[in-house]
Amino acid sequence: MPRRERALMAWMLRTKREVEDQIVRARAREKKLWIALFISWALCLWFGLAMLGNLNGKLGR
Repeated sequence: MPRRERALMAWMLRTKREVEDQIVRARAREKKLWIALFISWALCLWFGLAMLGNLNGKLGR
């Protein structure tokens, strides 16, 4: 195989690996964002229920 073809094949392989690595990193980042979204949603729900309970306690007096 000529040198030029080998260089092209090596470049294509490196590029393919870089793209695959970017995809893996993007999926990991997306997973972290979904976890953060779920945690923030749970905290908002918890604080909202706490405020409703506090309001209910004040109105019940």
